[in-house]
Amino acid sequence: MSLLDRALLVCGRWWLQRTFERALVNLDRILTPYDAHSPITAPSQPVRTWQAAG
Repeated sequence: MSLLDRALLVCGRWWLQRTFERALVNLDRILTPYDAHSPITAPSQPVRTWQAAG
């Protein structure tokens, strides 16, 4: 395995883990039941939304 392959493997693993963790946080935020008695607060980080081109 070349040095470039190893670097891509490490960076790819880091990127994939980070992306997966963000997806889980966003799903948790979306799927959390709404409680009418709790104050409404803004999320600590903006949620990215993807729209199809066209």
